[in-house]
Amino acid sequence: VDLLKFDIEGVEHSVLAAYRRREQIPVLVGEVHQSSMGASVAEFTGLFPNHRVEIDRLPNGEHAFRAWR
Repeated sequence: VDLLKFDIEGVEHSVLAAYRRREQIPVLVGEVHQSSMGASVAEFTGLFPNHRVEIDRLPNGEHAFRAWR
């Protein structure tokens, strides 16, 4: 996997926390639904300690997520 795009409506943290090979994915982009994922944006970005992460708040209150190594 060279690029992972996700928009999984609130289960971002649980799905990506369970995926043990996430550090091998060089680029990830998606939408983070903090209000329904059961974790903060900071907790979610903590899943990617070796990536550069950018988060932008969207007009709908959710967040655009980009991470790359």
